[in-house]
Amino acid sequence: ARLSYSPPVPDLSAHGFALSGARRDVIDGQMVGVLVYRRRQHTISAFLRPIRNESRRPQPRHWAVRGFNVVALTRGTIDHWVVSDLNARELGDFVDLLVTGG
Repeated sequence: ARLSYSPPVPDLSAHGFALSGARRDVIDGQMVGVLVYRRRQHTISAFLRPIRNESRRPQPRHWAVRGFNVVALTRGTIDHWVVSDLNARELGDFVDLLVTGG
């Protein structure tokens, strides 16, 4: 099975975030694209999917769960969930680069 959309895949290697792969996953019964980046010994998983409901755009949120930092936000027409054991500041820098395309 393929995705029904093409998620943006920015090259962030010049900023120290190397793209190491991509995969498909399922969230809420919907197939989503996952971009996997690396920074030193840390893995960053960025789950991307088209927004489902224009009127229910979430506000950007940051939280930690069992040692992992999580950022959720919507930019343009894409929902982003980014998860990593990278520290919160560096993960925030990554998310800024991801949503602006580097």
